Amino acid sequence: MKKKYLILAPTPWELEPILDVFTPYMSINKHPFKVHMCRDGDVELNIFSSGIGVASTAFAVGYAFQNLHVSELILIGFGGIISKHENLLGKIVIAKSDRYLKFGAKTNDGFDDLSIKYDLLDGHHNKPPFHFDSHLWMKDKYQHLHFGTCDELSTTQDDLDFISRVYPDIAIESMEGAALAQIANLYGTNCIQARAITNLIANRDINTWLIKEAKQSIKDFCIQLLSHWKTL
Repeated sequence: MKKKYLILAPTPWELEPILDVFTPYMSINKHPFKVHMCRDGDVELNIFSSGIGVASTAFAVGYAFQNLHVSELILIGFGGIISKHENLLGKIVIAKSDRYLKFGAKTNDGFDDLSIKYDLLDGHHNKPPFHFDSHLWMKDKYQHLHFGTCDELSTTQDDLDFISRVYPDIAIESMEGAALAQIANLYGTNCIQARAITNLIANRDINTWLIKEAKQSIKDFCIQLLSHWKTL
């Protein structure tokens, strides 16, 4: 039985190493996306760039559910990591969970995260943190950590202090993952998030980022994915 997978990459930078591994037999413009279609035996893939941020990712996932009938969602991209895990720079890390950061209101004595302090969601919605799936081979090969999704990336020590105080389990920061996981969890669809770590959180000097190493790690991860699918 054929399974159809969706691979999303936020930007063309992150898409490039994926398409180095999965060669499309057809690429079609499905406004606003250019969808790359790949096939290897019983594995069918749709691959495209979602755009940066929560809104772009949510729209892309909704589009995929409506038009592509996928059975598993995979988000692959770059990410920043906290300094205590700097040994993972340039490597792939798999998400255990993801949640929206700074989702709430500043108060006189700190910050109220609405997803933590208040029960605002009824039984038809799942509450953060949103959980990801993983395959056994990933658990043996890659570090699994908790991720956070933000609209504004951390750039100062105050930002880092805030994250460690309010979300002490968060190790990796990006701008898309929670949106994908929230929708996939609502629909009961398997989802995986893999991030190649380019930089420490708050380091905005892109000239020091390990982009070359991160791209190679994405390629290696995609090769592992393909090898796994061929065993199913």
